[in-house]
Amino acid sequence: MALTLVLTIGCGEKQPPPTTTNPGSLGSGLTPITPVDGNGGLTPIDDPNAAPSDGSSNFNPNDNFDPNAPAVTPGEPTAAPKPDPNAPTPDPNATADPNATPEPTPTSTDLSATPDPAATPDPAATPTATPDPAATATATPDPSATATPTPTPTPDPYGNESLGFLSLGTLDKPDGIDVKNGRVYVTHYKAGGTFSNYKRQVRDFQLTNGNFTDVNVMDTFSEQKNNNALILLSGTAVNGGVIWSVSNVPDSSGYNMYKHNTAGQLMQRYKVAQNATNSTILNDVAVDTTSGLVYLASPTTFSIIKYDDVTASNTQLLFSGATNINPVGLGLDSSGNIYATDAGSGKVIKFSKTDGSRLLEFDGKGKNSTGELFSAIGDLAVDPRNGDIYVAAVAGGKVKIFRYDASGNFTRSFSHADLTAPKKLAIGNDGVLHVVDGTKKAIIAFAAGKTP
Repeated sequence: MALTLVLTIGCGEKQPPPTTTNPGSLGSGLTPITPVDGNGGLTPIDDPNAAPSDGSSNFNPNDNFDPNAPAVTPGEPTAAPKPDPNAPTPDPNATADPNATPEPTPTSTDLSATPDPAATPDPAATPTATPDPAATATATPDPSATATPTPTPTPDPYGNESLGFLSLGTLDKPDGIDVKNGRVYVTHYKAGGTFSNYKRQVRDFQLTNGNFTDVNVMDTFSEQKNNNALILLSGTAVNGGVIWSVSNVPDSSGYNMYKHNTAGQLMQRYKVAQNATNSTILNDVAVDTTSGLVYLASPTTFSIIKYDDVTASNTQLLFSGATNINPVGLGLDSSGNIYATDAGSGKVIKFSKTDGSRLLEFDGKGKNSTGELFSAIGDLAVDPRNGDIYVAAVAGGKVKIFRYDASGNFTRSFSHADLTAPKKLAIGNDGVLHVVDGTKKAIIAFAAGKTP
């Protein structure tokens, strides 16, 4: 199958819209890519009934009460006792009988009364009781009422703890990502309006200080669709001062690959086409920082396309040898070998950088058969420190990140409340994993992996 490449500097000559294969037909009978509903079957962040992502309960003003306070029952004040109508009325004219034996006077409980010095103590009188220590007014603190300190969570021996979201500002339809030299590059879309254009941009975010700028890849007056598909940037890769980006479908002139410098200036744009009339859909892009070779995930040609940007010739655009696959995401290891997730087989495949031969392939269970089979598969990334492979996939109805060692053995899988619809993955030299989440429209970072 022949491939054609047209590259231009600047706008070039306008051409009629290309005839593009319907993206929906490419996945016919294949394992779906990432969650079909966009949220992986989990509750979207915008659901008002969803629990907060930090795990806390929803706020209730009735939570602010003292559980130890006594209950109070409203009622009327207690009335004074009424006199007994049957009680005998005292005779005011009665005279006391001097011969009557006086009634014994009850012992007074009035502590203020003066004792009679002539009185002889009654030996049979009960001595003053010793206070009962149990009746002491000071109550013993209830140990259950003491706040129990929150235990410090035990660090995961495998690492990969969530570090939270990057403060990237507003992102719409983010997808492609790359991490190089302390910077994160992510593609996104900016809708236009009456007085503004529609933009497809690559955001350049500095991890050291949080500053960012946007590089305009496509700046159009209209929304621009192709076969009813909104044109979006589906991948980006950076090599030195060059930013590569690709679109999911070509624009109205057939362009689908772009080369900019980090200052935002367009260097070249390309028409990567299956033939003279049919343009190619591109899912992702990766670049070998040593050789300068650019790799493109092409479901249209069921292959990975290799582009030689260094050696100018008529054979710059070549099949890499990685054929008969439906590539979703791409990654490279430190040696320049190419990795792809295949939506057709549900496998991760490693290809040789020299001839495209298959060096390794495994499904979700891994080479050691201890993982889970994927029901949907997304992007992948390779840790440049040790060759560990991270894959975004769905298994058992849950969205997870699966981790394998360089030999393809399953190590672990992990998820997070904020991980709902992973789009693309990237790992920097420090081993930190960055994941673009389509539902959250943000990038969540996970700590570098460890080996227990």
